[in-house]
Amino acid sequence: MTIRMFGFLVLLVIGLVQCDRPTYAPPSTPEEIVAHDRSNQIQANAQRKNELQFQSFVIIAKAVKASMKSPDSFKLDTFTKMESGAVCMTFHATNSFNAIIPGSAVFYSDKLHVEGEKGYSAHWNKMCAGKHGEDFIFVRQALS
Repeated sequence: MTIRMFGFLVLLVIGLVQCDRPTYAPPSTPEEIVAHDRSNQIQANAQRKNELQFQSFVIIAKAVKASMKSPDSFKLDTFTKMESGAVCMTFHATNSFNAIIPGSAVFYSDKLHVEGEKGYSAHWNKMCAGKHGEDFIFVRQALS
């Protein structure tokens, strides 16, 4: 097989592959244009909502971290958004004696309740204990 013939076969195969590929047809009727624009707007709104939720979760985790005696030792273990909208998290950090201790916190109704505060257990038991939610542990990466 000559180089010319090989080149022709390559171009032929590429052409066949290109012809087999579906092409994007832009919307042509006014109804299609409106539907396309609406779809794009819904996607953009969902992305904005997700970004705002992530940012608020990072703020909550940073508030808990800042409340520690040794914020640099703070390590987030779990971060879960419950169906009720409450955010429950577990973590560990060092105390005044340099011992690593576990802790937990719950955020709901625009209030943060950290383990050790008066009445904390009632909040944790009501919103978090024995319940399941959506895992958002990737918030940990924003704390690094």
